[in-house]
Amino acid sequence: MSIRTKIGIILLCAVICFCAAEYAVQRFVFLPGFFALEHDEAVKDAKRVTKAINNEIRHLSTLAWDWAAWDDTYEFVKSPSGEYIESNLVLSTFTGNQLNLIYICDGSGRVVWGKKYDLIKEKEIELDLFPGDALPATHPLLADKEETDQPVNEIKGILLTNAGPLIVAAIPILKSNMNGPSRGTFIMGRFMRPDLVRQIAEQTQVDFSLMPMDASAPRQELEDNLSSPLAYAVEAVDEDLLKVRFVLPDITGKPAIALTTQSYRKISKKGHETVQIGILSMLVAGMGILLLVLLSLKKTILQPISMLNQQVLAIRETGDLSKKVTLDRNDEIGMLAKAFDRMVSRIERITRDNIEINKQLRRDNEKRKQAEAALAESEKRFRALIEQAGDAVFLYDTDGNFRLVNPAACECLGYAKNQLLALSVYDVDPDAARRAYPYCLWENINDNQPVVFETRHLRKDDSYVPVEISLTAIKYSGEQFILAISRDIAQRKQADEKIHQARKMEALTTLTAGIAHNFNNILTVIIGCAELSSARLPKDNPAANLLKKIEDAGSRAKEIVWQLIRFSQRQENNFKLVQVDSVIEKEIRSAESVTAGKIKLISQWQPDSYPVIGDSDQIGDLIKNLLANAVESIKKDSGVVEVQLDNIADPSAAGIGNASLKKGKYIRLTVRDNGRGIEPFHMERIFDPYFTTKDFSKGAGMGLAVVRGLVINHGGAITVNSKVGKGTEIIIFLPAAESTG
Repeated sequence: MSIRTKIGIILLCAVICFCAAEYAVQRFVFLPGFFALEHDEAVKDAKRVTKAINNEIRHLSTLAWDWAAWDDTYEFVKSPSGEYIESNLVLSTFTGNQLNLIYICDGSGRVVWGKKYDLIKEKEIELDLFPGDALPATHPLLADKEETDQPVNEIKGILLTNAGPLIVAAIPILKSNMNGPSRGTFIMGRFMRPDLVRQIAEQTQVDFSLMPMDASAPRQELEDNLSSPLAYAVEAVDEDLLKVRFVLPDITGKPAIALTTQSYRKISKKGHETVQIGILSMLVAGMGILLLVLLSLKKTILQPISMLNQQVLAIRETGDLSKKVTLDRNDEIGMLAKAFDRMVSRIERITRDNIEINKQLRRDNEKRKQAEAALAESEKRFRALIEQAGDAVFLYDTDGNFRLVNPAACECLGYAKNQLLALSVYDVDPDAARRAYPYCLWENINDNQPVVFETRHLRKDDSYVPVEISLTAIKYSGEQFILAISRDIAQRKQADEKIHQARKMEALTTLTAGIAHNFNNILTVIIGCAELSSARLPKDNPAANLLKKIEDAGSRAKEIVWQLIRFSQRQENNFKLVQVDSVIEKEIRSAESVTAGKIKLISQWQPDSYPVIGDSDQIGDLIKNLLANAVESIKKDSGVVEVQLDNIADPSAAGIGNASLKKGKYIRLTVRDNGRGIEPFHMERIFDPYFTTKDFSKGAGMGLAVVRGLVINHGGAITVNSKVGKGTEIIIFLPAAESTG
């Protein structure tokens, strides 16, 4: 759409809007003023009619005062005379004054003289409200019932009768000087006939009609619309006629006559004509202004802009930036043309520069694509390296959120890949927050200098796995990340612990062996001297008992020394084929004699149990120590100790995960009790020599240390399972003799 069309549409819309606004002002501001003026004029007409009717009532009242305040009338009430009647109350009185009713009543309401006359029919008529003998005491026109010295006010207005509405005036009968007392009431009446209506219409120049309320069809409607008598209800009958309705009250204030005025709507018609002429004038003026503005815009703006547009199109078609716009003008359009020429010249220079820049950009783009391809290949190799790595690899951002993990990390922690990527380093490493990790690492991580430390990772099953972490700061996909390589060091920890334990035990056995042999030599001398001295002294010598105690103490000390020797594995072995079940049976009988039946000993073994190559005395000491420990762990008077012996043809096939067992046949000796059990924090030290939770006077803590030494001496293995309050289970594996079939 061209600018010319757009401007034309805009101006046309402006004219239409202006005309619409003018119409709205005329229709909703000026025209309602004409309507209001017409309404007011109609009400004024109705008020003139009302005023004319009231004038008729006042005129009748004035005439009645002339008759009532007259000495002749005053005397006539007291003494009726034919002379007064012949002189005054004749037919000409009715016709000359347009009267239909004259009544003279005394103070009691008795009719002194009265006549009701129809001027049109020229005969007397009967009215229900005016009987011939007397008016009732409640008659609304009685001025006063009794003679008083005070004058009585007049009663005037409209009274509805059976012959139609009647204008009446009831005046108290007084003397000519207006003094009383009143001797009665003088009543005059005039029917509101069509001739009276025509007279008032000619007088007021208002067309109206009267209708008694008792005969008016819309009485209820009038009473609803008119809140009080003389309230005016204006109704537009059609576009040409306007009606005003109001009610005239009777002398008691009740609605009596419905009066309706009619007036032609000349003012509203004039208003409509004025509005139409105004709108048409504005439309014609607007169209003239529109054409004038369009012509002016065409000459001053549209033609220069069209020339500028043609120049732009020519440059677009030919690409020739050397063409210039020639407009010899000093206004805004001329300045625009000059600015356009300068812009074209600048574009021409920039275009030449851009050609060179684009060439350089194409060369740079080729290099960038090569670099991106190399980077993509590098990232691909990097991802493949991470995916195939045997150690767990984590790549996370500076907030600790995982962005890349490999299958080894998922397998190590027990998570699916999507689950692990939803976590952060703080969910996996419980000690990360304590180390302010990873923020503290930025100061320590240098190029090609990773940070290595040991920590623990929390698996999905809430178990911990010890790991060694190597952290390196890298840039990946243009962002700063931390690359963490996590290695499971659980087996290494176990191996280190075993090496540490082995070195500790080796040091202990070496120390124990030296002490035991030296101490054994000393004990031999002490026991020998005590025995020789005891043999030379008579039995009743008091020193004999002391020597006996020395011998007993030396024997106990020698037994401890032999335990130390067995622990250090430095005693001489007398290995031969041993049937372990017979040794068990012998040691159980010995233990039963000690427990005296308080603790139940249960033994169970296979009849064809494998024999072993070993020392029967050492195996007996082994079983004896196990039974002693089991019995001592039962604090109560009654308990159960179970001893089982069975054959193991292949440890791996039997599901026995003891790494120290070599392939071959074994016998498995199990000693189980329901004693107090071993505390978890004591489990690591139960094989240490001299470690005991009992009073040291009740045992030296060598039992399990000796058992372990004997088991190792026979090439076997030992495991311990215990729960506090449930009991302890000790399992010993001894290799079967090679000749076992």
